[in-house]
Order: sequence, then C-alpha cells, then structure tokens
Amino acid sequence: MQCMTAPTRGEVDRAHAARRWLDIGVPSFRNLRRIGRDRLVLWLLLGLSSLPLHLLYNSVVYVSLSTNSYDMFVVSQAFVDDPDCQNCTDTISNEPAVIELAARLKGLWEQSRKSELDRLSPMDCLSAYGTIIQTTRRNLLVVTANENIVPAPAHLSFPFDRDINNTNWYQYDYFNATTALGHYQRNSDTLQWICSELPRTNTPCINRIGELKQAAQSWVVGASCSGGPPGYCDQYRWPVDYCLSERADLQCKLHFNSVIAAVVAALNFFKAILMFYIAYSKKSSPLATIGDAIASFLDEKDSTTASMGPTNVYDVKNGFQMGAVTWGNPRWRWKDATSKKRRAATLTLFMIAIGSVLGLLIWAVREVNYTAATSTSDVFNLGFGAVDARALISSSSFPTSIASLALIANLPQLLLSFLYFAYNGLFTAMLGAYEWMSYAHKRKGLRISRMPSGAQRSTYFLQLPYRFGIPLIIISGTMHWLVSQSIFVVAFDVYDELGELQTAQIG
Repeated sequence: MQCMTAPTRGEVDRAHAARRWLDIGVPSFRNLRRIGRDRLVLWLLLGLSSLPLHLLYNSVVYVSLSTNSYDMFVVSQAFVDDPDCQNCTDTISNEPAVIELAARLKGLWEQSRKSELDRLSPMDCLSAYGTIIQTTRRNLLVVTANENIVPAPAHLSFPFDRDINNTNWYQYDYFNATTALGHYQRNSDTLQWICSELPRTNTPCINRIGELKQAAQSWVVGASCSGGPPGYCDQYRWPVDYCLSERADLQCKLHFNSVIAAVVAALNFFKAILMFYIAYSKKSSPLATIGDAIASFLDEKDSTTASMGPTNVYDVKNGFQMGAVTWGNPRWRWKDATSKKRRAATLTLFMIAIGSVLGLLIWAVREVNYTAATSTSDVFNLGFGAVDARALISSSSFPTSIASLALIANLPQLLLSFLYFAYNGLFTAMLGAYEWMSYAHKRKGLRISRMPSGAQRSTYFLQLPYRFGIPLIIISGTMHWLVSQSIFVVAFDVYDELGELQTAQIG
C-alpha cells in the first residue's frame, strides 16, 4: 500500500508547479489527492480487503471444550460394601425425577462393585471437583463412615432433598452440579456442596478451595438444614472419608467454519490478483524511497525548484521561496522529521489503545467481582489465556453465531494493526530524515527500490533498518498474540449427568 501512495516523478513535478509538496519514502494519506486514480482505487481495494482478514482470519479453525454436569451422592461405607444392594435405593417419593436419581445411584453402586470408579482421597477429590468447568470427571459418591449416618426415623421427616432406603436404612444426600456456565450467568454457585460447611460469606466456593485443601482430612459436606431442636442438623453433616468418582473422557473437537474460510480464501485470492497486477502493470516507477528521489533529481532537475537555495520542510510549507536563503544553523530534533498531524494521529491511536485496554480491564475486574465476588488478586489468578467461567462474557444481546462473535473478539486486533501502521510510518519518517542528513557526513550509495547499479544499494525489505524493523515486527506479533489470549471466542459442548450432549454454547 505504501508503493501505491508513492508519487511518480511526473506527479512530483506537477505538484511543485502548483506550489504543492508530496511525501516520499513514507506511508502518506496526503498523497492520495495527487496520485493517479487507478492507483487510488488499487490502494482502496487493498485496504478494504484487509479489514475482514484481520477480523476473521484466526476464526476459521477453532476448538470446542467439553464441560460436564454431574450428580453427587453422600453415602455410607455400608452402602458401598453391600454385596447385593437389594432395594437399597428405594425412595420416599414416587416422582419420576426422584426415581431416576435412585436409578443413577444404583448405577454408581454397580460401577463401584466392578471397580470402575476411581477412589480419590479428600485432597484429590477437592482438586478434581474444585473447578468450575468440569472436563474429566462426572458423577461421584462421597463416602462417609457408617457412624456418621443417622438411621431414618419411622415418620420419615426429612428435608425435601433427602432420600431414604426403606429396607436397609441406607440414607443418602444428593446434589446436582449443573455445568457452571449457566450458574455463573445466574450468579449462583455450582460448587455449593464442596463448601457447604464453611462459614457463609459472599466469596464463591471456587475461591475457597485452597482454604479447604489446608485441612483436607477434616473436610465436611452438609445439606441445607435449619430449625429443629439443638443438634438436629448435625445428622446432615458428613465428614468425607474418600470419593468414588466416575471418569469422563475429555471430548475436544476441532471445528472448521466453511463460511469464514470461504470469505478468507476469496479475499486472499483477490489480494493476490491485485498485487500481481500492481507488480507487472506499472507504467512508471514510483519514488518509493529517498534514494529514488535523489537519483531521479540528479538525472533530471526540477525546473520549479532549480533556483531555490538550501531549504527544509518548514520553508516549503510556508511557500516556495526562490533565491538565496539565510543559514540559521537550526537544531533539528527527531520529531521535526514528522508532521504534527502524523504525530497527533499516532499518539491518538496509542491513547485509544491504552484507554481501551484499561477500560476493558476495569470492566472485567468489576464484572468478575460482581458475578463471583472475587478480590482483585483472584482476578489475576484466573490464569493467562485460561478458560474460566468467571471471566466468560455472556449477554442476551450478544449474537450467537461464531462469525459475529469472531468479529467482536477481533476488533482489538484491528486496532493494533492500525497502531502498527501509525508508528511504523512515524519511525520510517524519522529514519528517512536521518538517512538524508547522513549523506552530508559520509559518502555512501543511495538506497533505491529498483535494481541497483554501481554503488547504489537495495532498499530494506521492511522499509526500515533491520535493527529497527525486526524488533518492531516482533513487538507487533507479541502484542497480537497477547490480545488473542486476552479476549477470544470459546465454544463449549455441555454434557448432562448421563454423558449425553445437551447443548453447545459459544461465548
């Protein structure tokens, strides 16, 4: 695109004749008013076709993660050891939902008898289930000692979520941990059962797992219970001896979005045609570098400026002054090589970028604190580039298609690209001025964009000296990667307690 805005010698002569000046060797919006219409159209097509690529390119292929809902049952050691489990899951209700839970409990007992469940110590159980997005585990039995289970009274006066066996008096407690994606959107705690016996606070359980691990052998789970005579609710608090956990395969999927891929392929093909046309259909060579301009004016002088003395950019901006010029021995600074508009535009983009980052950070901290009651330190402990439901941006006003979400998530990438072009142009202008003034101190060949001849040298591949161009490219690539790890599209496949795919969610 910089080549498209580089003026030809004829365009420079016509601008000088009209007492105008053009930029040479730097990206320039100013030149667009003076270059040929065909190159202006090509410049616009190249620029417009690049915008969708920045917004869609990294969303052609994406990964979806699995997250599992699960049932937790508190049972006695006698329940696990029972060789027959005959009628051991009778219930106090004939409701279909309760009967279904009893069947699931019976299934877990059968798996335990076949040694198909993993035995986890309290510490391992906390580590395995103390996560919001459960990917490798499903249903579990929390086993407590027999003496911790109080036999059921004859009148069966239990809280509504208690279930009872009518034959062998095996009492169990039940908790359903629906996937945290829905829970955190409703500002509820899917890990309530893990922290059920900790003092009530506004801090969600996920941020208190470390507190439980410090005394894992004393871990106690309990049911919702209130009222009754003193000590009544003690029968619903159970010290955890160990857990029997059902393994779940981590079901990751690699998705290919054919629509986005078709758009990206079409745009790349279109840009390839444009660049092929630009490379092989040039009617005249543009003055792409300062060396090109110097070589051109040495070969053929400019009649408009032939009678001008030594001049600088400020003299030109104030009008083409002919004749002798008083030497003032000015002190030039790096900023003087760039225009106020270029500096202002670059600083404005930097301020927008910094303001956007700070705004998103403040919004994220407040949003996570609101939905999860975390401290600021907890926010930074969520993990770099990690998927965590507490940091999931979800709203009913958000689109649900992957293409729309990709556009939103990649808007910062577009801002970074604009920022790169801005500061690249700033460095190009300053280093171009330095090269121009260096010819007064040391004899050296001109850097030209065409095939060099004699002592001439080829221009830099990145338009900047490599000691500047390569670090800038590395910094730009690093910034794009950091942004991609800060805001990105996440796809989840949500599985129910039976391992059946329930729904897919993108956020």
